[in-house]
Amino acid sequence: MNEILKISFVGTKGIPARFGGLEVLVEEISKRLAVKKYRIRVYTENNTVSGKPSSSFFGVNLVKIPSLNIPFLQKIGREVFTLLKELTNKADVIHIHGYSFLVPIWKLLGFKVILSTDGLEWKRKSYGRFGRKVVYLSYKISSLFADICTFDARFVKSYYKTRWNISGPFITYGIKDYDDKKFDLGTLGLKKNNYFLFVGRLVPEKGIGNLVQIFNGIKNPNRKLVILGKDPLGGKYERYLKRIASKNVRFMEPVFGSAYKSIVKNCYIQIRPSIDNSEGINPSLIEAIYFGAPLLVSDVPQNQEALGQYGYYFKANDYETLKNTIEEIDQNEKIEQPRVHELALFAKKRYNWDKTIEIHEKMYEHLSSL
Repeated sequence: MNEILKISFVGTKGIPARFGGLEVLVEEISKRLAVKKYRIRVYTENNTVSGKPSSSFFGVNLVKIPSLNIPFLQKIGREVFTLLKELTNKADVIHIHGYSFLVPIWKLLGFKVILSTDGLEWKRKSYGRFGRKVVYLSYKISSLFADICTFDARFVKSYYKTRWNISGPFITYGIKDYDDKKFDLGTLGLKKNNYFLFVGRLVPEKGIGNLVQIFNGIKNPNRKLVILGKDPLGGKYERYLKRIASKNVRFMEPVFGSAYKSIVKNCYIQIRPSIDNSEGINPSLIEAIYFGAPLLVSDVPQNQEALGQYGYYFKANDYETLKNTIEEIDQNEKIEQPRVHELALFAKKRYNWDKTIEIHEKMYEHLSSL
């Protein structure tokens, strides 16, 4: 590849990543591509870097776009604002992450488009019945029109092939670059091995409601539950969780860098009680594996695919089993999760940014040659 290709990342809330898995993926991919022969643009709702607005992040060009305050219209707005900007500053490839309403229009205007899917998003309880139908239709149409579709889990790739005869590469996450700077957990009121942990967006499909109810029902637990995350859809579900939670549950705002690594690495056990297969493989799960955190996860396809034979599983939506398991392990001084070292080696081999970058470069070069 001799010419410098211009790639625009569209559809997420942007970088630096402060929201969810798609933003993490875009941040890690874009900054690695920026040091190669690419000109990378990421459209972002928040271009604050180190406390100040910035037009650049690790060599990536940040383009600020307006953010609509109505959750359902946010996604549409992001893509419309981006399309208008791209009309005057056209990229060689438009790389869309998540569902899209405008892929046919992008194609009609002569753009080359990659669509990176996000699990089976239309099944998520976060959306109402009408919203789920709209998201399903948008994925179906956009995947048919896109030049290339990518998938964040093999079971998702299989679904698209079986239902719509659409194939494409499987894209894995790696782990974010974290420094080894020590962080004092005491500044957050936490102690090593003294808390259960949930990390992620506060949305119904992650099973957090069940988890809160379980801890509500445990009398005088040895360890409280720490919930690290935010509701990205207006805050209604987060307010509900806080309203029903007892003193056994502590909510924390998202943290980043060494503070985040320290919280995950030093938890007693991280619990991931997802209730369905609407999500792909989550990057925070991959990070927990790397950090050596013990994991207790539901047996949904994305968790089984991520952990394989090394997982410590419980049946999804099985409230009583999860409750009994939590009460039992809370009585132990230390979690002895077998094969943690083997799991870390398994993950290190499978989840690698270098492999993911190689796949992206091949896709971009292929499209540029057409």
